Amino acid sequence: MFITGHVAAALLASRRWVLDPRIAVAATLFPDLIDKPAKLLGLVPYGRMPSHSLLVLGLTTAAVLLADRHFRHRGRWSAAWVVGFVAHLVLDFADVVPLLWPFQAYSAPRYPIMGARAEVTPVVILSGVLEMVLVLAAIYVEIRRRRRRRAALAAADAQPAGE
Repeated sequence: MFITGHVAAALLASRRWVLDPRIAVAATLFPDLIDKPAKLLGLVPYGRMPSHSLLVLGLTTAAVLLADRHFRHRGRWSAAWVVGFVAHLVLDFADVVPLLWPFQAYSAPRYPIMGARAEVTPVVILSGVLEMVLVLAAIYVEIRRRRRRRAALAAADAQPAGE
């Protein structure tokens, strides 16, 4: 999935569960921010290693939980982190996702260039359609949220002073 689908899913989830959207978006971008440069630098054989794993999900969630406690956010940051990170992993399932790395061996897919697919399969098409739906849904939800907020502010401004 492309960045737009990941960000849209994180925004939708954060709005649904009233979580910090900044943390959810950071979490959904984290795996690719680590793995794609590592692949380009030749450090890993595949652009979804090692950060697309449950091990890294657990380690980063523990780090965010420590920050959560330090800044007294009562688990709000770590909840948003888990939701954003898991959304990323789920949306990447059109390809190989090494969830159990390093406990299970994974080989790089047969296409050598990140994002280049040897063939268009129904799963690839479905992934593209899902991404478009997520982006459109996120835009719709955000527009509705902003309109309601503006209406509430206008109603508050219309109230006479002293009431």
